[in-house]
Amino acid sequence: MSAATRLSGLPFIGAAWPLLFLFCGFLFNLSGAPLFDLDEGAFSEASREILETNVWSATYLNGEPRYDKPILTYWLQASSMAVFGLNEISMRLHSVLAAMCWGLAIFLFCREFCDRKTATAALLIFSSTLLVTVIGRAATADALLNLFIALSFLDIYRYSQSQSRKHLLRSWLWISLGMLTKGPVAAGIPLIASGLWFASEKNLREWRRAIFHPLGWLILIAILLPWLLAIWQEQGSGFFKGFLLDHNLGRFTNTKEGHGGQWYYYIVLLPIALLPYSGMLLSLLGHWRSLWRKPLERLLLIWFGLVFILVSLSQTQLPHYVLYGITPLLILFAKYRHSFARHNWQLLLPVLFFALQIGLWFFSQNAAETEKISICRHC
Repeated sequence: MSAATRLSGLPFIGAAWPLLFLFCGFLFNLSGAPLFDLDEGAFSEASREILETNVWSATYLNGEPRYDKPILTYWLQASSMAVFGLNEISMRLHSVLAAMCWGLAIFLFCREFCDRKTATAALLIFSSTLLVTVIGRAATADALLNLFIALSFLDIYRYSQSQSRKHLLRSWLWISLGMLTKGPVAAGIPLIASGLWFASEKNLREWRRAIFHPLGWLILIAILLPWLLAIWQEQGSGFFKGFLLDHNLGRFTNTKEGHGGQWYYYIVLLPIALLPYSGMLLSLLGHWRSLWRKPLERLLLIWFGLVFILVSLSQTQLPHYVLYGITPLLILFAKYRHSFARHNWQLLLPVLFFALQIGLWFFSQNAAETEKISICRHC
């Protein structure tokens, strides 16, 4: 047995690897880049105005009602800013913590239903996938939403295996918190995908029992109703019309804010989002028939497939929409890593790309300062 193998068997070393992956992927040099995206600025300013006005039931941007998202992200971001001040770390901290919990949820699930080596591989892949690391360090709602979508699916599978009410009610909890984060998408994707999967298992009766469970609906009402009443009192029907009709139905049926696309948009984007593991996607697609015959793998394929179809049909297309279906791909990449990457040289690209990501966090601050100086000289 080699020294490295003996070291990896020690409890401290074994626990250190997952923490190292998460630190490098999401915490390392978090404040190195300023807020770089329109959404980062909008979320952060709306949260700052919560602190300024002390109105915690609704959001405003530059004094005008903001109907884009429900309230949970703003609560977390405003709380972080109240504790740590107005800076990049406090504005992004909720996403970092959500991404780390998202990664740990994948790790624990893979350790439970696969093995520890697969769990460690899944966390490494998760912590170094391009779009995941970008969203996990952004001052937006997407890392938090993806955490709740992932937790919903993972507990839905646990429930199917155990029939435990604990797992069922936890699924309802994650769906409810996801709706408080970004609305109906957090419920629609897990409910539709799980229905298709239970139907493929010839067990729709169990799915119907789960979705009509009275305690599940009680959890949903207990989490959403107090805030819904509060925002109705603060903004009247404006939020419900603006959010449900404009920012949900409107985004699917119409192009919003110039973010239109084509049916092939995500076919082009997905390999970029999955860097440096894009090659595994082609191998996975080549093995889909054999994977479909296994219950867990079929759930993961349905999860990814449903998201990919829905976002491709949407008339408003943004890169982070495809993230809703990336978690199942990462689990499959880890579980079948030996089949999808058959040559050792294929592992070199992920290692080099991971190093490049770390290097970019060093470079980004200098680049931002240089750009600021250049702009000032032209003012």
